[in-house]
Amino acid sequence: MTDGKDLPVFLTTEELAAMLKKKPRTIEDWRLDGKGPEYIKLGVGTTARVLYPLSEVNKWLTSLLKKPT
Repeated sequence: MTDGKDLPVFLTTEELAAMLKKKPRTIEDWRLDGKGPEYIKLGVGTTARVLYPLSEVNKWLTSLLKKPT
């Protein structure tokens, strides 16, 4: 049995929105437009659950970094 230290961390749409100080609908729009971080979709249809691996969120945020000019 694992102690959970090596398990990946996932964020819900609401948690990601709170982290980025955005509305959940904005996160959903980004996902539909292919602009947000990679995600996992569990299930199908309206009961499907969308989760964002924290590692992918961090990669996506890093890709947005700009160097000062």
